[in-house]
Amino acid sequence: MAIACTQSERNQMTTTKLLGLALLAVCAMGAMASSAMAAPTLEIANANANVMGEQKSGTNDVITVDGTSTTCENITYNALGSTPNGATNLVLHPEFGGCTVFGFLMSSVSTTNCNYRGMANGTQTEMTYSGGELEIICGANPITINAGTGVCVATIGSQTISSGIDFRNTTANQNSDNFMDFDLVMTNAPVAVTKNVDGFGCPFSGTGNTTASHNGQATITCNNVANGTRADCTVNG
Repeated sequence: MAIACTQSERNQMTTTKLLGLALLAVCAMGAMASSAMAAPTLEIANANANVMGEQKSGTNDVITVDGTSTTCENITYNALGSTPNGATNLVLHPEFGGCTVFGFLMSSVSTTNCNYRGMANGTQTEMTYSGGELEIICGANPITINAGTGVCVATIGSQTISSGIDFRNTTANQNSDNFMDFDLVMTNAPVAVTKNVDGFGCPFSGTGNTTASHNGQATITCNNVANGTRADCTVNG
């Protein structure tokens, strides 16, 4: 038997449906916004990992202060404990070696009390997260660049670098095994520097605070904590 509705009842039902659809739309938009704001995570296949890195083959890291470049040929990034699958940031200890100034003057870079914390909270374009952040975290002493046995000395203290930092997923062929790794890429990343010593022959334009640029690239790899085997690790948004 058909049930007849009055015009008033039909209007009420229509209004209820429209309100319901509007509520669903608001919920959907909220879910999309929440998803868009979620920070990218480090995805590690089947395991927590010791995450490490090294300077990418064929590249050098270059830190330029007042037009003078310190070039380093050997940089490693050492894990600080286990990194869980799904982590939103990564903490590593950098160590610099084989550094020179002007192409011939030996330079040391001390990072004893300092670590890097990277966050890929930028915009994804294909395999790259552009606009990430790199936080330098130092304890009692800053990163110290000492060139020519004290002729030029500059220090880099705790700070957050929020431009010039990219994280790029990449397939690396290492030890005849293909694993998904990712690169930490610094392109003209602005670094706050204090020039402590401007001695004879040092090209600094005096002492004091300035901004340096850091260019470099490192490949980050993951190793299973349980057995030390390689594990795929990617930045995933």
